[in-house]
Amino acid sequence: MVYNMGSGILRSVGDSKRPLYFLIFSSVVNIILDFLFVKYFHFGVAGAGYATLIAQAISAIMVMYVLMKTEDDYKVVLKEIGFDKEILLKIIEKDTLKELKQKAQIAAASFRYSEIAQKAIGM
Repeated sequence: MVYNMGSGILRSVGDSKRPLYFLIFSSVVNIILDFLFVKYFHFGVAGAGYATLIAQAISAIMVMYVLMKTEDDYKVVLKEIGFDKEILLKIIEKDTLKELKQKAQIAAASFRYSEIAQKAIGM
């Protein structure tokens, strides 16, 4: 998520090369770590997960480094990052309502499909 937001900022100001380079580098790191963790350290699927986590962290760190070191208007200052409580609560409220609606729709559809299936087999 950090990489995606940071690379979006860089691309929006016309810097599309560095996010691409960061992504290529982290992908190569992921492939190498996958091979090491799975083949030599015998971590299995967990090793692939660790490799992905490390590679994604590297790409996030690289993009944040660039955003923190720039002197342009889009410079990220960690001390100035925070949450707006009112906006956060609105997002949670709307998301919760959306999730409940979606769950209700799934339940209703499952019930309808069950009814149709029972009629089709003569139950």
